[in-house]
Amino acid sequence: GEFEILSLLGSGRVGPVYQVSNTVSRRVEAMKVLLPDLAADATWVDRFFRETRSWASLVHPNIAAPRAAQRIDGQVVLLTEFVKGSTLDALIHGSRVPLKDAVDYISQALCGVGYAHSMGVLHRDIKPSNIMLTGEGTVKLMDFGIAALATGRRFVKAGVAERSVQYMSPEQIQGRYLDPRSDIYSLGVTLYQLVTGERPFEADTEDEIMAAHLELAPRPPNVIDRSLPTELNDIIVKALAKDPAQRFQTASEFHAALSKVALQFVTLPERRVPKAFFPQIWKGPRISYTTANLLVFFAVLTTIAIIEIPKYRRDHPDTPPVAAKPAEPVGASSASAGATAVASGRPASANSGSTPQSKAAVANTAAAEPVRSEQANAPLSTASAGGPAPAFSTPFTSPPPAPPEVSMAELRARMARLSVRVAAVSTAFQNLQSRRVSIPAEILAAQTRLTSDMNGAEVSLNRNDTVSAKLTLDAAERDLGPIETFLRQ
Repeated sequence: GEFEILSLLGSGRVGPVYQVSNTVSRRVEAMKVLLPDLAADATWVDRFFRETRSWASLVHPNIAAPRAAQRIDGQVVLLTEFVKGSTLDALIHGSRVPLKDAVDYISQALCGVGYAHSMGVLHRDIKPSNIMLTGEGTVKLMDFGIAALATGRRFVKAGVAERSVQYMSPEQIQGRYLDPRSDIYSLGVTLYQLVTGERPFEADTEDEIMAAHLELAPRPPNVIDRSLPTELNDIIVKALAKDPAQRFQTASEFHAALSKVALQFVTLPERRVPKAFFPQIWKGPRISYTTANLLVFFAVLTTIAIIEIPKYRRDHPDTPPVAAKPAEPVGASSASAGATAVASGRPASANSGSTPQSKAAVANTAAAEPVRSEQANAPLSTASAGGPAPAFSTPFTSPPPAPPEVSMAELRARMARLSVRVAAVSTAFQNLQSRRVSIPAEILAAQTRLTSDMNGAEVSLNRNDTVSAKLTLDAAERDLGPIETFLRQ
């Protein structure tokens, strides 16, 4: 057709993959050509196009994008994004990968897989040869060519030899219906190989390998490498559980566990005081950095006290200010006497000509005296002419309004939208860590809280607890905002 073949990238059981250039647009792409016997099978071709459409629905930085599936000169081909880099399979070469890099690669893969699962698509063929690593350190999941919609009919049969059996989950080997936990098992096998340099099970035949996946427990990774952190060993063992119910239930749960381990590999730059700092302002003996911090702290605290204490005393006097009392003629009105009594804080005497109104005002004032509130130090307002003086009372605080009712469908839709943002943030976060970029402590804390919030929201949604789900999603959105702001800088 209109494509020029540049090189052969690889050859699988479905067909060879070439690096091609479009003679019109000059864009370089990858082309997978279906083997002739498969291209002649109408069932295979129908499956090929249908599953390519499910792959094309995925748009994520950790998933290689398909371009088109078409027929050219009687051959069925799939055009995809050309990823310049190497596969994890080529990177391993029977050796181990540094723990920090291994955790980073699988964390990125989990972001892509988790997004695909949220869109209802399973990969079903996760292995190191289907995970590409670009020159910038970005992971790209390749070959969703045998992926199927999670709600679609079953295509996987027991004993089908179109995938590497070393990475197949037990339920996949048995030909049972699959869910996202099958991909989690395959990623667990891949992580096992990255950190140990070995696969969990090795044998001479595929049947023996499949039997081992079904019946045998793999050697714990820390038996092969004693220096492996216990937390990472436990994560791998959990991902490889035979029973899907004992594994991580979602990719985000798996990712959250790895994120805690990844924090062990984050090295923040050491803070040092310039050598020329103290000699410029201090001619005496050299003092330590800790002592300097304490001196600065007490200096700031003293400055705040000098400024704020007079302001506090001015704004909060011990007794309310008393207005100057103008001279009154003999026989002043009873209302004036009652008001003066209230303003002075003492009852009016019998000789002041008080009336029942002024007595009532005094009673109100006396009853209010034991009540101490923030208003007790405020200037007292006098009563209007002829009216009773106002009495102070403890302010009434109404209970907070009940949260509005939110439907489970709305919460699940919101969870899906947040998951996409969290996946993108996690990818960018991992890239920064791989480049040893200094990350503020508050951003690291927000990332940890965000992971906990998303896990809590998922648990609440599974329990149909709309109130808790809404609260945890609100908390996740609050933590997500500062992280996105930091990443945009």
